[in-house]
Amino acid sequence: MATTTTHRAPLFPAMANADRQGFVRVINHSSNDGEVTIVPVDDEGVQGGKVTLSISANNTLHFNSDDLETGNEDKNLTGSSGPPTGGDWRLELESELDIEVLSYIRTSDGFLTAMHDTAPLLGNRHRIAIFNPGQNENQVSLLRLINPGDAAVDVTITGVDDDGETPGTDVRVSVPAGASRTLSAQELESGGAGFDGALGDGKGKWQLTVEADQPIIAMSLLRSPTQHLTNLSTAPVRGFGGPVAEAEEIFRARVSNPVVQSKCINCHVEGGQSGGTRLVFTESSDAHHATTNFDVFQDFLGEVDGGRELILDKIQGISHTGGVQIAVGTTDFMTMEDFLELLDFDPASVVHNVPLMPPAGDPSGRQGFVRVINHDQSAGEVTITAADDSDADYPAITLSLDANETAHFNSDDLEDGNADKGLSDGVGAGEGDWYLQATSELDIEVLAYIRTEDGFLTAMHDLAPSLDNRHRLAIFNPGRNTNQVSRLRLVNPGEQVATVTITGSDDRDESAADDVTVSVPAGTARTLSAQDLESGTEGFEGALGAGTGKWQLAIEADVPIWAMSLLESPTRHLTNLSTTPGRGTEETTDEPEGETAEDVYESSISDPIVQSKCINCHVEGGQSGNTRLVFVDTNDPDHIDHNLAAFRELADEEGATYILNRIQGLSNHGGGEQVAAGSTDYANMVRFLGLLREDTTGPAEPTPISDEVGHPTFASPHFRPIAVNGSYVYATNTPADTVDIIDVEDRSIIGRVHVGVDPVGLGVRPDGKELWVANHISDSVSVIDTDPSSPTFHEVVATIQDVNPHTLSTRFDEPVGIAFANDAKAYVTLSTTNRVAVVDVASRTVTGHLRIRAQDPRALVVRGGRLYVAPFESNNQSQLSGCLAERIDGDECTFDAVQHVFTTNNVLSTGYDADIVKNPRIPDRDIFIFDTATDTQLRVVHTAGTLLYGLAVDSTGTVFVAQTDARNTANGRAGTRKHGLAEMENRGWIARRPVSGRSSSISSPCPPTIRNPAWRSPPPSASKSAMTMRPWS
Repeated sequence: MATTTTHRAPLFPAMANADRQGFVRVINHSSNDGEVTIVPVDDEGVQGGKVTLSISANNTLHFNSDDLETGNEDKNLTGSSGPPTGGDWRLELESELDIEVLSYIRTSDGFLTAMHDTAPLLGNRHRIAIFNPGQNENQVSLLRLINPGDAAVDVTITGVDDDGETPGTDVRVSVPAGASRTLSAQELESGGAGFDGALGDGKGKWQLTVEADQPIIAMSLLRSPTQHLTNLSTAPVRGFGGPVAEAEEIFRARVSNPVVQSKCINCHVEGGQSGGTRLVFTESSDAHHATTNFDVFQDFLGEVDGGRELILDKIQGISHTGGVQIAVGTTDFMTMEDFLELLDFDPASVVHNVPLMPPAGDPSGRQGFVRVINHDQSAGEVTITAADDSDADYPAITLSLDANETAHFNSDDLEDGNADKGLSDGVGAGEGDWYLQATSELDIEVLAYIRTEDGFLTAMHDLAPSLDNRHRLAIFNPGRNTNQVSRLRLVNPGEQVATVTITGSDDRDESAADDVTVSVPAGTARTLSAQDLESGTEGFEGALGAGTGKWQLAIEADVPIWAMSLLESPTRHLTNLSTTPGRGTEETTDEPEGETAEDVYESSISDPIVQSKCINCHVEGGQSGNTRLVFVDTNDPDHIDHNLAAFRELADEEGATYILNRIQGLSNHGGGEQVAAGSTDYANMVRFLGLLREDTTGPAEPTPISDEVGHPTFASPHFRPIAVNGSYVYATNTPADTVDIIDVEDRSIIGRVHVGVDPVGLGVRPDGKELWVANHISDSVSVIDTDPSSPTFHEVVATIQDVNPHTLSTRFDEPVGIAFANDAKAYVTLSTTNRVAVVDVASRTVTGHLRIRAQDPRALVVRGGRLYVAPFESNNQSQLSGCLAERIDGDECTFDAVQHVFTTNNVLSTGYDADIVKNPRIPDRDIFIFDTATDTQLRVVHTAGTLLYGLAVDSTGTVFVAQTDARNTANGRAGTRKHGLAEMENRGWIARRPVSGRSSSISSPCPPTIRNPAWRSPPPSASKSAMTMRPWS
């Protein structure tokens, strides 16, 4: 049985609403037929009748408000919900299929607005980036709060106006269990019945922060006099005020109490031993201590050069009068690293994009509207560059911002300038629509909108989701719909021509008649209608043809581009349908505090599982009466104690994974599947075994390990074979096919975990709960549970592979390095295929690949939102002087290429191929840099060296590359000094490339005189400057 996932449509109008109709699009990505259960809940929290949707494999179906409430067998719906008892609906759609649920609102004129987007969430706080003031009675902002839980939830709403001020008080409102509440701007500003507080009268528009003590959903909606409703919940890129806001969330959750209040506060207070330093904190008795102490850290980093490194040194005990407070490698230290890195980020490295801005005097009456929020405590400027649909160049302009100020400008301001709005000048008139890019030394956020003549606002900052230059549009109207016209906008912000291929599939999963190929010149944009794509037109090749229903489009380009799905109505409204929601959430169970294994066994395991399932075989004389799990039935008054002891003994011997695999029908379970993964019973078993493990696990003792392990080496390459996580060090024992666990305190090996063949690389998930192991020979990644509270602690809980179902050959060939973008996404270098696999952590599946146009990628690092990848052997300039042995002349040819390729490098890299050419302009391609948010390639760095085997990025953003050159001692050159082996003396060296600042030299150890053959590390003092490197990022 597959795991049931839940998808939500947070707002679905009732059938009685004469102005608006709910519209849901369900895409079945599975190759199986199946059903979707639709559970409607109205605004009062009352559940309507359940409805079942039958859907064929890979098909797409739709239903609307009428279909839900009255039923519609023609749309494969069984049952009906009936009308709501009050207000509108929210829907929960549950299925074992891999489905995608998109929800929309359609008005009487056919205008469509996406309703699946919700406010960005960070911790327990939701943020609304734009919310009209109450005085705007035409375009009315509405805050929709949804409580999907089983208990009432208290919600606190804080407002900040365009001056960065909070004129009133927080608003506190309670949302009943299962219910939804919608509050207007007027109510929030003035106060109203059923809640406390009032935001007051602010300047301009609001930013809202919505905080709750239990999970909720928040939306920002805008209602016009024409009864159009738009969803303004989204924000671009990080969407939550940038890295500083993320740092504040980490501070509140994991630094304020565990670090500041537990350690620092003993001395760093007024009157304390460190009260005279620049880090003086406020105790927790102050209601605002978290905000105050966060500001202390922020001010310190802003005022002290190298402040981040200084704090990290101090807490380790370096020049710290208080000694060691937080040891390196502990969870608290790694949290402090993450917190300070986010707080100390460089805003100038971020480019903020506005993908569509209509020109002044737009013939459709539309006006671009840009909102720029300064999250910085300082005033400054924003540099704005504009490009239109041509390749013309336009002057950059600047926007001045005060500290914490929010400014706006429109299409007229962009072209003509507006000193009253802080714009230095205008860019002048252009050709067609604009796209903008903004940069600043300030921590800014840029949001883009289109405003129609009636004042209606729609968001234009959202782009189609993308991966490795592939973009996907989940909804695109057919060409025959001439009222609601879909348009595909392609923007090429780069410096190279983009060749874009567009493929389509319709609602019956039938592919388009032909792909469409279009060229987008550098620095320009193209917009194509559905009619253009289906019928073909001048300027591109191919045509999709006619399909059934609506389209899904896949867009692939050879360079990074932006893609948008736009919908234009006869009323000249333009809506952005580029976004898609996630694929749903698996059901989870919260654990009550203080519960024991005995409690869970008696309430959730004994009757539902043991007495209902296991007892049929696992009794004396039964089919499984000779196993280690033999139970007694309820006739025995001590059955609970007896059966609990049986579980305890087996869990102690074999571990929780053994039991969980058995009850799922794995590991040759004679009774087959008894408890399905994803079910409530399975979740209860996981909870029970976790608590049972806590009862049975004492202090870790060194584990005796036999020396009779291992196999001959396959010479597999390594990258980061050692990892530190909490109080344990993990090391790959490659010949033994294990990961060895070392206790940090007593420095002893306490256990071994068996993994795949030739483990060579390790990666710790950012939350510390999993260790991933790259198995080079078995073409897999083993996932080890490293959560001490888990029932499967230090056990392999998953194996990640990617096998072609048709040829049964691996698509996950020879993995080496592992790095995490975040807790949800990982990267794995696939050395022989010259790719990096992108892996979804939750599903353990490969979702895409990043192409590395060089030989044998191994090393990779994620830091500061960037993925850095180093191929072991780049293209490579230092191979240029190879030839046959008899042609070596010491000038143009300096080494035996045949010996190098077949004798040397077939050991270094299986499948290595060398092109012996004489063109010094051959690309080097040493370091590849990607954006981890979009997985788009940002740049390729050259001349970092040859045979790149190590990669690291420090807290300042400086990148270090460990490498050794090849055989070329004459004209093979690397680095900005173009040194070869004659200068490098045939030894390894480290290339140091700072992201910003001055160029710096690199020290390279000279080869030592080795007196003791067992010692081969050069002394620290034996070094010389190898080369000076240009800065890069």
